[in-house]
Amino acid sequence: MTGGDLMQMMSELRVEHRWLAEEFVAESLRLGEQERGKEHHYVPRMYLNRWAVDKKVQPVLVDRRQVSPPQQPKEVAKKTNLYSLPAPDSTMDQPLRWIEKHLSRIEDECAHRLDQLACLVRPGPTY
Repeated sequence: MTGGDLMQMMSELRVEHRWLAEEFVAESLRLGEQERGKEHHYVPRMYLNRWAVDKKVQPVLVDRRQVSPPQQPKEVAKKTNLYSLPAPDSTMDQPLRWIEKHLSRIEDECAHRLDQLACLVRPGPTY
C-alpha cells in the first residue's frame, strides 16, 4: 500500500455522528456569527469544574514548575482569540467564532452526560 492509497482510503472514510451532521454544524455556524466572546478555553470549563474544590482549581504550569493561586475555572486554561484568524482585511478569512460555539455545544452535551453518570456513582471507600 502506498501513501497515496492510504490517503485515498482515509478520504473515503465517513464517520456518522450527530455532531458532524450538516444541521448541527450549520447551527454552530449561525450561533458563531452572534458570538462576541474573545476568551476561549483550551481546556473545557466543564472538565475544569470537575476538578474544582470550593469552586476553584489549582493551576500549575508543569514545564515551568510554576504554581498559581487557586482560581475559578472560568479564569484558567484560556487564551484571548484562540479560535480566531486575522482580520478579514488581511490575507485570511473571518474569525472562526463558530469553532468555539461548536465545541461549546459538544462540551455542554458531554457535561450533561457526565453529570448523569456522576449521579449513579455511589461513594466507596477511599484509600
